[in-house]
Amino acid sequence: MSWRGADSRDYIIPFSIFREADLPSDFMLPPEMPREFAGIFLPQDRAAFAVRSFPPCLIILADEKIWIITRRSTEPTSIPLARLDVLECGRILLLGWLDLQWAGASQTVRYNRRSAPTVEIPL
Repeated sequence: MSWRGADSRDYIIPFSIFREADLPSDFMLPPEMPREFAGIFLPQDRAAFAVRSFPPCLIILADEKIWIITRRSTEPTSIPLARLDVLECGRILLLGWLDLQWAGASQTVRYNRRSAPTVEIPL
């Protein structure tokens, strides 16, 4: 499925990505990332009731690493799978999150799960 021309901020559901053509047009892959990958797009969670908003992002598995890529603004995070200590998937009402901890660092990615089930990692 191709999302070219569509802004990632307009989407409200998570969806799978398997090739560069699946990316929303306002996302770019880092040059060092392999072109063979699988991942998921996580829609933004807009601020409500004085709660901080979270931008849309991509979680991609490629080259034995997990890549966390946000739209245009920051450098991607690359986590070697061998160093990943904790991966937590959670949800409360309309808010979903993935919490990753590795080598003394951590990052939590929150997303809107209004119209879709939680993103779950099969064991």
